[in-house]
Formats: sequence, C-alpha cells, structure tokens
Amino acid sequence: MLLMGFVAIAPIVLASQMETWPWKIGVVVVFLLAVAALWRQGVLLTRQDAERERREIERDKRFEEMAHTVLSSQHPSQVETPVTADSPLKDRVVALAHDLFAFLKERGPEPPDPINHLQSTDKQWKEVWERYDPYVERIHHDYLRLYRDRVVNIFHELAAQRIRIPDVQEWEIDPPQAVRAATVRKIAEQLLLLATRMD
Repeated sequence: MLLMGFVAIAPIVLASQMETWPWKIGVVVVFLLAVAALWRQGVLLTRQDAERERREIERDKRFEEMAHTVLSSQHPSQVETPVTADSPLKDRVVALAHDLFAFLKERGPEPPDPINHLQSTDKQWKEVWERYDPYVERIHHDYLRLYRDRVVNIFHELAAQRIRIPDVQEWEIDPPQAVRAATVRKIAEQLLLLATRMD
C-alpha cells in the first residue's frame, strides 16, 4: 500500500523524471501487482464464504443430532410425542433448542454479509444485498412471531429456579434490534448445552 501511495504521489513530485521508460515500467508493474492483489482477495473471499457456509451447516447438523440424542436418552418415547407445558423443564429446554435449530435449518445458510465484502460496483453491492436483506428480515420477524415468547418464558422459568445462562444476554432473547441467525443459533446452542447439565 505504501508503494501504491508513492506511485500516486510521484507524478506530482517528480513530473520531469516521469517521462523516462524505467518510471513508466515501474508504474505499470505496480498497477499489475495491485490488480493481482485485488483478484487474489476476491478469490480468497469466495473460498472463505463457501467454507463458512459448509461449517455452519455441519455445526447445525451436529447440534441437531445432539438435541435429538439428549431428548431421546431422557425419554425415548418422547421423540415422537410433542412436548407440552406440563413436561419437565429439561425436556422443554431441549425441545426449544431443537425447534430453534430446525427453524434455522429451514431458512437455509446465511447469505454473505455485504458489509464483510469489498465490492467495487453498485451492481455487485445490490446483488449481494438483495440476497442478504430478505434473509435477515425473515429470520427477525419469524423469530419474533414464532419463538420470542417461548424463549423469554423459558429463560424466566430458568431464572426463577436460579439457573442462569451467562453467555446469553436479555437483549439477545428479547431484542430491541434485528434478530440475526447467529443470535438464534447462540440461544439454541446455549439451551442445549444447559440441558446436558440439568438433572
């Protein structure tokens, strides 16, 4: 970057010497290096996005299997039987975690976040945002509509029994801002991990 800055300022400072071939060749070489660096960054970001998506799918599958295992080991017949308000707290915690993971799985992997990418044109930004924004909106409103009350009630019931989940804050379960898939996943993971430690 320092070299590119020098090349940008050099024509102003050294205007008379810039007419020589070594300077012209140097500018072309620096320009080609900059283009190669930008191309490399684009390729790496694409690979990182694919790898992130693959890891998210694998992680969700592992937690879903863990929820199924915890629920079936506690009450083998309850895997088919719906959990009710009269069910033990541990079963309701596991069922909520399982439902949250199923909710995320149904919505699919999160599209690339446009804020994490250096896109050079408005068209590229628009294409990325058109995939990302509807996903975020769908997660937010469906979580609020389908799960917020259940999550808040479970957390209050746990708190009444002096069971805390320190890694999940109150503003994450009943958010004043948009709910992201990462927050829903975090809540589900923490509930599932708590359930494995409950009596």
